[in-house]
Amino acid sequence: MGEEEYIKIAKRVNVHNFYGFMDSYNLTHGELLGIINYGIHSDISKFQKNNLYQLLHDKQCILRLTDSKLGIIADTHIGSPFMSWDKIYRAYDFFFDHDIHTVILLGDLFHGPSYRYKTNPNRGIIQCYQQFVDCEEHYPKGFQNFVLHGNHEERFQSVGMNLWEMLAMKRDDFFSLGIGRCYVEMNGFIISLNHPGTRDTILPPEMDCDISLYAHYHYFKKRGSQTNIGTCSNLINQNPSPGIDTPGFAILYACNNKLRLKAYDLSDDDPKLMFTESYSKIKKR
Repeated sequence: MGEEEYIKIAKRVNVHNFYGFMDSYNLTHGELLGIINYGIHSDISKFQKNNLYQLLHDKQCILRLTDSKLGIIADTHIGSPFMSWDKIYRAYDFFFDHDIHTVILLGDLFHGPSYRYKTNPNRGIIQCYQQFVDCEEHYPKGFQNFVLHGNHEERFQSVGMNLWEMLAMKRDDFFSLGIGRCYVEMNGFIISLNHPGTRDTILPPEMDCDISLYAHYHYFKKRGSQTNIGTCSNLINQNPSPGIDTPGFAILYACNNKLRLKAYDLSDDDPKLMFTESYSKIKKR
């Protein structure tokens, strides 16, 4: 699909046929938002641009959650020699103990095949299938898991495997949020979820939000309305980083018209609070 096709879609899509276009062109929610944004910045009429701006904001959020508390984990890398089921279990035990039943997974849930699969494709398929089986059999149950795709999930496609279709046939508690970036709403707050590093992917544009959560870097760091979430595994950075290099997780909850994030360290037996951050709703959308 090229630029001409993007403009063709942008000129025809509207609030009534939005999901029909997703199905017809096999697009994710985020990819269609990216195409709409492309159309806004192309040579179309002012009237069409105004309609696309409205559509972009109407469809900004892929998901509207009724929960007031969320668990947040990232970069578990199931299949890596450094992944840790123990840390995943301890994070989910904490969620259960604190009455949290919905979890956002910020990408790289799986590790994918090693780079050697390029010279041995069959070996890559076996690695991916084993990771899928491990998740099916061992991942904690009793929660809703909303999964943003990271760059390591892309590796499943490189060996011809559709991970999410396979997982949906075996587990009914995993839901795909698309690739690289998406927006969800909780109690009126708009949350941007991000996992940089994907390639050749149409991403939704950066839009107004109350908080941006990032994974991929494997360290925790607060930067205004942006917060990096570290790995919930043993893949901590070996070189000095600008953040807190420790395995862990976070919880996000709405309270008194504010959004609060608490980050927890899993390097010891019991989770230890590292920092708390509060966010207020932005005044203008």
